[in-house]
Amino acid sequence: MGETSVRYFIRECAHESFSGLGTAAVCEEDRLITVVLFTERDDKAVWEQRVQEISKWMEAKLRIEVKTGHGGCTKEIGDLGLMYMRSMMSLGFNEITRKERGDSFPPIIKALLKYVHNEYANEAANLSDFAQQFQVNANYLSNLFHQEMGLTYTQYLTQIRLTEAKRWLRETNLKVYEVCIRVGYKDPAYFSRIFKTFVGMAPGDYRTVEHS
Repeated sequence: MGETSVRYFIRECAHESFSGLGTAAVCEEDRLITVVLFTERDDKAVWEQRVQEISKWMEAKLRIEVKTGHGGCTKEIGDLGLMYMRSMMSLGFNEITRKERGDSFPPIIKALLKYVHNEYANEAANLSDFAQQFQVNANYLSNLFHQEMGLTYTQYLTQIRLTEAKRWLRETNLKVYEVCIRVGYKDPAYFSRIFKTFVGMAPGDYRTVEHS
């Protein structure tokens, strides 16, 4: 995908393919293509079929392996960030793969990662507080974190919180609102909405499935 003409061709083909299902917004960066589809149709089977078709086409034309990740569907545009994060995790952009190259992280990013893991349960675990503590420009740190991790700080913090929430739901009998508080959220309704967007089911349903 190195040449500009090739990248443009791929982007246009992806746009044309998904536009048949609704209004498609296509972005490409390095070897990643992101498609956001605005549609009134709720047909996951048709969407997945289209993904597979264009993936096979790209593999045949470019002779490279193509991996796909699906972020899910939502009626709230504010959930797009979580859906993007969910699709990135399904592609393998998660904490485990990043740890494998942890030695390459700048010291400030290593310190921030430690901060996230220690403070995720604190509602005020925000990047600006960390930046002030270490006397680093918050915008610079935010951009650096995104560059190194492939996720924004907020997306990464949400990933940690919901991963821990899944663990609490699997391993304990705590009420959903208790799990909510333990992972840094005050509003159980908001927590449940984020959890469902991220995981694909409500916290109570997730616990039932895991214990079945």
